Amino acid sequence: MRAHLYYLKYVLRHKWFVFWACLKMGVPFWIALFHDWDKFLSDEWFAYVHTFYAPDGSKQYKESAEFSIAWLLHQNRNKHHWQYWILTWDRGTFECQEMPDVYRREMIADWIGAGKALGFPNTWKWYEKNRTNIQLHPTTRIWVDNIIAEMKDKYLTQREKISDVQHEIWASWMRWVFQICPTNDDGTVTIPADKVERWQRQIKTPYESLTEKEKNSDREQADKVLAVIK
Repeated sequence: MRAHLYYLKYVLRHKWFVFWACLKMGVPFWIALFHDWDKFLSDEWFAYVHTFYAPDGSKQYKESAEFSIAWLLHQNRNKHHWQYWILTWDRGTFECQEMPDVYRREMIADWIGAGKALGFPNTWKWYEKNRTNIQLHPTTRIWVDNIIAEMKDKYLTQREKISDVQHEIWASWMRWVFQICPTNDDGTVTIPADKVERWQRQIKTPYESLTEKEKNSDREQADKVLAVIK
């Protein structure tokens, strides 16, 4: 039972993140709402639970014939999976069909949501690592590559802005530290005892337990970061 509860928690978490990602990607509300509805069906549910969770609820990954069938059913039931759009001919070859816009958008939202639910929110890094394994129609490929490139550019640009702010916060702090700490003859500095006592106390104190004055100091630094990510 514990394994089922943990899996339910994951599925709901996944659906939550995908729902909001779908809305941001312009996917219709009803499609976002019913995303992965079939994971609650018995022919998928039990196989997924047995694959990803041990009886005690701990995580694992154990593939089986049961899971292979469930995964195939899931792919064939959901048009947001790229595998749905692969035609396998009797002669042994396959052909990628172009994905309609709404489903390729849902696919991107699915990647975003899955990454956040699993603790790996960097979608463009995941895509670059798995790109050669994902089979897409040329038109769909170009569209996906462009979307991922935009995500990567936005991420890297924002990271540089935040890094610049973080560096200035650090530099400002160190300038102040050197101003209040006496410099010794050998070039080292001595931190005053009262500052050592105060900083050690603050290190051990959770943010919510700080004084309002101390919280305001942290809030000022947080505001500098927020200013560049709006």
